Amino acid sequence: MMLELLQNRLAYQFHNLDLLEQALTHRSYLNENPEYALGHNERLEFLGDSVIGFIAGHFLFSRFPSFSEGYMTRLRAGLVRTETLAEFGKILELGEMLKMAKGEVDSGGRTRRSLICDAFEAVVGAMYLDSGDIGLETIRNFLIPLFEPVLDEMLRNKTDTDAKTLFQEWSQSELHLTPVYRTIAGIGPEHDRSYVIEVILNDVPLGWGNGRSKQASEQDAARQAMNLALSGEIYTLLGLPQPSSDIADLLPD
Repeated sequence: MMLELLQNRLAYQFHNLDLLEQALTHRSYLNENPEYALGHNERLEFLGDSVIGFIAGHFLFSRFPSFSEGYMTRLRAGLVRTETLAEFGKILELGEMLKMAKGEVDSGGRTRRSLICDAFEAVVGAMYLDSGDIGLETIRNFLIPLFEPVLDEMLRNKTDTDAKTLFQEWSQSELHLTPVYRTIAGIGPEHDRSYVIEVILNDVPLGWGNGRSKQASEQDAARQAMNLALSGEIYTLLGLPQPSSDIADLLPD
């Protein structure tokens, strides 16, 4: 029942359920059950760690053709860190499914992030082995929907600090153009006014902001424009060729 539930959550049906059961077996379980034939999950964890790192790297390489090696390395580290993978494991409720010794359970093993991360890596390793020739594609289809919101949050955290400065630095360095901000409208009475502002580059509007101050509206407009830069769409809108340099080098650490 437990394995069937997990397979439903994974959207993958194992051909060899022993692999999945082994992925859920902590080393401590063998101390109390020496006759247990499948072994613990550490080798599968090792394999899964490598597969996850590869899929994360390929995902970033494909999604951001202008990002530098250094910045993609930092993003990949965020995608595969213990805390992130443990959160994925919690979504699957792996902690409740782990086989472990009573002492490990009593000491909080089922909620320990490191153990949940290890189990998640082991499950990925088991899926990779079980799916044979289509292993990487199977794992990619499983991981990318998990990675995407985490990546989006990381990028938002980078650009939310000072989007106006960030966009100006990028546009001047990459395009040799300086953004222009234009107030489109002031809405409401003087004591309760909001402002609609657009940011323009090379006579092309790229973002709009609406806030209680001009500064806040400009930040919102710049944030929209910077997101276009991150996606590469800005080059199409401006009628320019795709970049040869790296957008991400100008993002704050």
